[in-house]
Amino acid sequence: MYKSITTKSAIQKNLSTRTPYKYSLNPYRGCEHACQYCYALYSHTYLGDDNFFGDIYFKQNIIEVLERELNKTDYSQCLISVGTVCDAYQPLEAQMQFMPKILDLFIKHKIPMYLSTKSSLILRDVDKLAHLSKLVPIYIAVSISTLDDELARVLEPNASPASARLQTAIELKKRTNAFIGIHNMPIIPNLTDSAQNIGAIVQSAKQNNLDYIIFDPLNLRGETKFHFADFLRSHYPKLANDIINKTDKGKGAYKQTLYALIGDIKNKFSFQNICNFTEYIKKPIQLSFFDSNVY
Repeated sequence: MYKSITTKSAIQKNLSTRTPYKYSLNPYRGCEHACQYCYALYSHTYLGDDNFFGDIYFKQNIIEVLERELNKTDYSQCLISVGTVCDAYQPLEAQMQFMPKILDLFIKHKIPMYLSTKSSLILRDVDKLAHLSKLVPIYIAVSISTLDDELARVLEPNASPASARLQTAIELKKRTNAFIGIHNMPIIPNLTDSAQNIGAIVQSAKQNNLDYIIFDPLNLRGETKFHFADFLRSHYPKLANDIINKTDKGKGAYKQTLYALIGDIKNKFSFQNICNFTEYIKKPIQLSFFDSNVY
């Protein structure tokens, strides 16, 4: 169900030290893509709603509020991430068309942007993205956990097919000056952590001159842990306990093995990230999946 809400602020301060962006902007609350491992399930708690995938809230006044904030404060030296607890290009965006207006404001005020999506709908706005990328650095990550369309449909039932997402990244690379990368996350034990799957993603990125890949293993917390455990027991009952154990009790050892595998694969295909985000990070931080030196 689509629900209209108003917002008092469009740009939110990001308190995490693990990300390169200091601010975020979310046109929606909730996400129709229904990724079963979604870390943002907690965010509906503040709305008194537990139907993150079904009740999608759109901020009807987001453009007016954003314009007011950009006129009042200079954000041109700040990296703003669009869609941190939702996908800004989820299906409702085809109807609402918030993003073209947001991009127009970013172009007007020369705002650097970080955006991650699982939707080919982003290509609708490729001309505006190309314009913005000529003015300021922008980073667009297409999220691909697997190139297996059948598996992707189970894990991410309402997102664009995995193969279409890869083509979207390729098209964005051809038609914009943006840094185009892949979010290979989450890497799920026993489902998407094989050398074949990760290797196919790295090889595709290399062959198509993509700029970066960010890897991150499955991390189950809070509501996400309970939801994903139920999903696994329903869809992969024989694997469920092992997957949960590898992301819980055995997380340290598993991550070491996984990062060693990723390092070997990147070396095999001679793939190195060619962009970093240090210009937007004003103080030292611990190594994270946003650091360009991290496998």
